[in-house]
Amino acid sequence: MEPDVASQSLEKKFNLQRLSEEFLERRNNLPFEELLRCAERVGFVFRHKGTSHYVGQHPTHTLGPLYYDQVNFQNKKGKAVPYQVKQFVDFLRDATPKENKNA
Repeated sequence: MEPDVASQSLEKKFNLQRLSEEFLERRNNLPFEELLRCAERVGFVFRHKGTSHYVGQHPTHTLGPLYYDQVNFQNKKGKAVPYQVKQFVDFLRDATPKENKNA
């Protein structure tokens, strides 16, 4: 029986296993725009786009309590910050659906 898509990790839901590995391998030289496009593809909404920081929130998945549904990306001369790439991949792999408070 196929697992419920809603309960899958974002990585599996969007079939990003290969891309996640590639991001980790290239994290020291990953273009910032590539990371941002991928985050938007999986549903992150960037509510604050400052001069150097982009703060995004995921509407349906979280890693835990309040603010664990957010990512913070920094554009460093056109490249993503390596530890932020790792945090994003961890989110793709480990985030779970938020509890429905209306249920």
